[in-house]
Amino acid sequence: MQQATYVGHGTSDANIGSDLSDSGSARDNTEIVNVDDQMKLLQNSWSVMLVLDHLHQRMHNGLPDETTLHNGQKFDLLCLGLLGVPSLADHFNELQNKLSDLKFDVSDYICVKFLLLLNPEVRGIGNVKCVRDGYHTVQAALLDYTLTCYPGITDKFGKLVMVVPEIHALAARGEEYLYQRHCAGQAPMQTLLMEMLHAKRKPNVAEMVNRSSEHTSTLDRLS
Repeated sequence: MQQATYVGHGTSDANIGSDLSDSGSARDNTEIVNVDDQMKLLQNSWSVMLVLDHLHQRMHNGLPDETTLHNGQKFDLLCLGLLGVPSLADHFNELQNKLSDLKFDVSDYICVKFLLLLNPEVRGIGNVKCVRDGYHTVQAALLDYTLTCYPGITDKFGKLVMVVPEIHALAARGEEYLYQRHCAGQAPMQTLLMEMLHAKRKPNVAEMVNRSSEHTSTLDRLS
C-alpha cells in the first residue's frame, strides 16, 4: 500500500481564502480579513485544518481509509489525514470517537474550522482586532448553537473546545515528521507544502520554544 509523504487534500488556498472572506457575511458591520492576513492565518493553521477536514470527511461523507487507483495500487488516505504518520492512527480514531460521542455535526465542523483559522495570536497579523472579533463571534455562535440544538449533551461547547489542543498535537507531530523528511532530502523540495512548513518556522527560536511548550503535555500523551 502506498503511504503519503506529500500531502494533497481538499483544503486548498482558494477554499480557505474564500472561507475567510466569506466569514464577513456572518459578521454584520465588521471588517473582512484582508488577503495578507488570510495568508498568515493559512500558514499557521494548514496542518490542523487538514486533520480536521479529514475527520469531517470521514465522519460525514464516508471517506474510506484507503482507495484503489486506476492502476490497481492501494493508496492510504488515512495516512494523508495524519500527515504521513500512520502510527498516530489509534489517537486519530480516539479523537473521532470523542467527536462522535459529542454528536459532532457539519455546523460544529464549520465553527471549529473558523476557530482554528481565526487565531489573533498569529505572528505578523496586520488587523488583529478584525481577526479577534471574528474569532469571538464564531465562538459565541458555536456556544449558542450547542446550547440550542444539543441541550441533552452537557457542556458540548466546552468539550469541543477541549478537543482543539488534541487536533493541534496530531498536526504538530505530522509537521515535525514532514520537516524531518524534508531536511533528510526524502520529500519534494519545491512544493506549496514545504513553503508553508518553512513559513510557519520563521518565528525566532524563543517563539518556537514557547509554542512547543504549549503542546508538551498533549504530545506526551500521544507518544
